[in-house]
Amino acid sequence: MRRFIIDTDAASDDLVACILALRDPGCVVEAITICAGVLDHETANVNGRVAVEIGKADQPPVYTGMTKPLWRAPMTGENAHGKDGLSDVGLSKTTLPFTPGHAVDKIIEMALKYDDLEIITLGPMTNIAMAVMLNLEAMQRVKRIWTMGGQYRMPNPVTPNAEYNIWVDAESCDIVLQSGIPVTFVPLDACYGVAEVTREDREKLLSYGTEFGDFIVNANQKLLQFNIDFYDKDIISQPDPTAVAA
Repeated sequence: MRRFIIDTDAASDDLVACILALRDPGCVVEAITICAGVLDHETANVNGRVAVEIGKADQPPVYTGMTKPLWRAPMTGENAHGKDGLSDVGLSKTTLPFTPGHAVDKIIEMALKYDDLEIITLGPMTNIAMAVMLNLEAMQRVKRIWTMGGQYRMPNPVTPNAEYNIWVDAESCDIVLQSGIPVTFVPLDACYGVAEVTREDREKLLSYGTEFGDFIVNANQKLLQFNIDFYDKDIISQPDPTAVAA
């Protein structure tokens, strides 16, 4: 059994990743922590709780963390995910209550509590960097960080050379990389090809009539259109689930 914190900005593919982890019998998700990324922190927290509801496993707390990058202005991602992060089709709503507590504090607490803690980052690394700066010794107890971030040769609408999660808060990434914590990157290049949800895949998911299958297709409609417009590909890319699978 592996023990994780998932640190996320809680957009559409992030939630698919979180739900996959929550439903994996080999994983224990101790918390979902919300980082500064493509959404405002209030919407992102709601979406984190949506993932917990659909995950239908033990209900880990969802904690909000840093609300902007360390030294940069926020950069949101409505063009790829919609204003609510879930394609603006009415999915960003939850019956689960808000859980008080700051994500950075909770990350440090869990790093001290568990000897086998791993962290999956699905957005900018601001929360992790802040935790490192506040308590490096505690964070060096983390077994490994798995991060969806970076790119090698993948064309990208953000900049020619930078992937969003790293570019938005590159200083935080640098702090984490210098912390001594083992870090494994799952770059954007690895998240296309076999990780694409094709038209045939979408039809199959909808045919099952399940809550999760419907969610994957409907929550990612904006991302589908983004891939059509930018890459000329009729697919839903799933970078964050690829990182969880790794």
